[in-house]
Amino acid sequence: MENEDYWLDEALESYNKGDYQQAINTMAEGNVQKTNAAGYYELMGYCYYNLEQFENAAWYLEKAIVHNSGYNLLHDCLGLAYTRAGQDEKALKEILYLYNTYPENDLFIYRYGYFEFIHERFNTALPLLLQANAINPYVQEHLYFYIGVCYYKLKEETEAIEYFEKHAERNPEFPESYFLLGCIYDKLDDTETAINYFSQALWYKEDYDDALFNRFRIKKDMCDYDGAEKDLIKLLQVNPKYIELKDDEGQPLRVTSIKIDRSNGSINFQVDTESPLS
Repeated sequence: MENEDYWLDEALESYNKGDYQQAINTMAEGNVQKTNAAGYYELMGYCYYNLEQFENAAWYLEKAIVHNSGYNLLHDCLGLAYTRAGQDEKALKEILYLYNTYPENDLFIYRYGYFEFIHERFNTALPLLLQANAINPYVQEHLYFYIGVCYYKLKEETEAIEYFEKHAERNPEFPESYFLLGCIYDKLDDTETAINYFSQALWYKEDYDDALFNRFRIKKDMCDYDGAEKDLIKLLQVNPKYIELKDDEGQPLRVTSIKIDRSNGSINFQVDTESPLS
């Protein structure tokens, strides 16, 4: 006689291998919804979440919670699914349920802080992220970066530098930390340090157009026209639309060559009028 959980176990094995569609197919083949509804809805929700079908994921996770309302992982995943599906009101309801029920839980504090962060409510996000950090600095690998961004947006540069440097130490190949450090030092008129940080960002991400533009701009202001010219040429190779030049009819033009006048720093663009940018 076949074990009633046979098909669910087979689906779970596929899920653990990362074959989410096969897990869904297996549960359909074995009619798992009839034999184990709770397990079926839960695993279907996780499968669709990993397939980035977030509205489907939310629908199944809602059903799963009906069968097991006290399971925190379901509420957590449902909140994430709602967030990714753009259903912010429902997402916040799940996030606050976990935050208020478990006020000392580092993950649920972080989830609330990150929700506020992605909605650019940095005054609210910052104390929550700092609270999560105080409990467990490793609750999320980019926690220091998010804290740094909050301080940066709130114009508290000293604290922002501290957390971006911490994040760069923990995640040395993450270019955004170096880029924002470059922006801060540029604002503080420490151009040499700013250039070094923009260069570090470009070391890890060669096509980082914003870093290229900022390094170009600083070099040009410093009259390093050779370096500025190289960066501008590279920038327009990486992103031809970064600097928009348009013809009389408003159509974007394709730049074919660039030259910076060494006597006054003016930029001369040669454009292709026959092959405009699409």
